[in-house]
Amino acid sequence: MTRLVQPELLDTLPPTDPRVLQSRRDLRRVNALMGNAGAILSFVTRYLASCGVHAPITIAEIGAGEGFIAVQVAHALAREGHSGKLLLVDQQPSVPPAVGSWEAHIIKSDVFAWLDDAPCVDVIIANLFLHHFDDAPLGNLLSRCAELCDCFAAAEPRRSIIAAWFSRRVKLIGCNDVTRHDAEISVRAGFNDSDLSALWPRAESWRLTEKRVGAFTHFFGATRPA
Repeated sequence: MTRLVQPELLDTLPPTDPRVLQSRRDLRRVNALMGNAGAILSFVTRYLASCGVHAPITIAEIGAGEGFIAVQVAHALAREGHSGKLLLVDQQPSVPPAVGSWEAHIIKSDVFAWLDDAPCVDVIIANLFLHHFDDAPLGNLLSRCAELCDCFAAAEPRRSIIAAWFSRRVKLIGCNDVTRHDAEISVRAGFNDSDLSALWPRAESWRLTEKRVGAFTHFFGATRPA
């Protein structure tokens, strides 16, 4: 399957449209089914353990939306004794659920505008966000993220036959027309093999992980050697 990026309804409809609000609820179920929070958490947890990091940390989520993935990761890390700041970056952000001991900052911004002046952070995460970009701007985005963090983790749609088959059947789990439309487009714009590794900058000897997680998720992670 050749990668094809097309506009998604969720990005073009008004954020207060009832169908958009329902679609955001749908995406929580889709994310749970895909296991994206768990994949990101596992990678970040291993990174923090390998570095012996215990001081307050800063995690930025780009394309955060409602911030549910970042908040799930933060709650799980809190049980391991971690705390710090969450930077939730999105053009149309929503107020996230409670983040416990973490300090949450909602940043309304285009991701490229934010990257122009963003502070260095410990970790950058992305969930169902990178597939919105064609390879050229995506390569630019990843290069700029690499300048700001020591750990990057992303969970994206997997571009595969089984994911395409399921994307046409998300109505079976109660998804509305917006989610059904966007699901098919997301898979066509998704990733497989070493798509993201090929776009990550090679100036340093980063440790890269790129793999399938479950049936529908394509995971990419990068850590900077200590």
